[in-house]
Amino acid sequence: MSHVLLFGTPSNGLEKASPFHFWKRQVRDMAIGSQFITKLRSDWTTTIGPTFPFTFVTVAGDRDEFVPRTSSIEPFPESCRRVAYGNHLEIVKPPDVEHLGYKIALKALTGQGIVAGAMDSARLAVESRHFQEAVDTLWPNRADLDDKSLVTLALALESVGRQGDAIDMLMKANPSGTDPIGVLAGRLKRRWLVERKRSDAEQALSLYGQALARAEAKPDAAQAYYHAINCAFMELAYGSDATACRTYAQRALTYCAQASDDIWRRATEGEANLYMGSTAAAADAYRRALALNPEPWQATSIYQQAFRAADLVGEEGLAAQLKAMFGGAPATT
Repeated sequence: MSHVLLFGTPSNGLEKASPFHFWKRQVRDMAIGSQFITKLRSDWTTTIGPTFPFTFVTVAGDRDEFVPRTSSIEPFPESCRRVAYGNHLEIVKPPDVEHLGYKIALKALTGQGIVAGAMDSARLAVESRHFQEAVDTLWPNRADLDDKSLVTLALALESVGRQGDAIDMLMKANPSGTDPIGVLAGRLKRRWLVERKRSDAEQALSLYGQALARAEAKPDAAQAYYHAINCAFMELAYGSDATACRTYAQRALTYCAQASDDIWRRATEGEANLYMGSTAAAADAYRRALALNPEPWQATSIYQQAFRAADLVGEEGLAAQLKAMFGGAPATT
């Protein structure tokens, strides 16, 4: 064997099984400290040793909601670690040759192409919790950063207590027409989903609230329902506040009614109705979203969030409907 590349692989196991209801047969083996994982790590050390007899690269996704970097890259030497932008699926399904996941594979397999650089080093620093290193690398060049690097820098700034600088920078940059505060909030939310750090959840909820207020002031109905439904999710998933969740869900429905009919509006209506206890309306909204022929990655994203929401409110019946509706659980490995 000449090359081994791991993308989003839980090499050190998984702390929580809750996002993996559709992997029930694997959950026991994949738990941190399980017999399988313990033996895997021991066998790797014994059989492979510190000097790899092949080219080895392990890759984390900077928006992976399933496998944290503590499991995907930290069990291995820093020289072997890489971070690609994207979630658990996107890092192994690059849309074009410019995607970092593709470039990492090309470099590893052929030695051609350029992967390392200031932006990529900063992304790796953030995933390895070396936040000040990322700030030192990117802050002097903040005026010239692309959208993904801006979010990387914003996350690093948040993590070293410079929230004001993070928000000011993103507001000035206005990445790709998306509310920049929401971009940062989403990054913190996704990190909380895998690492469960209270500070990430609290910051995400606060930022979604700020972004919602800005969207309402414009007014921008599409942005408003996006931030409102995220507030609803965080209030329930993190705060366990069903009343606040329903209040935000109702606001999301109000703004959905004012927005254009598209996939994300219908998916948001589905999630909001779930929180409101209207399971029939939720199922109908998800069917309408699917009728608009979403791209595979859009369908996967909708399904994962819908399944998570159904799990939060204890709607096992709807969860079963969602599996059937979306053709079973989308593959995540």
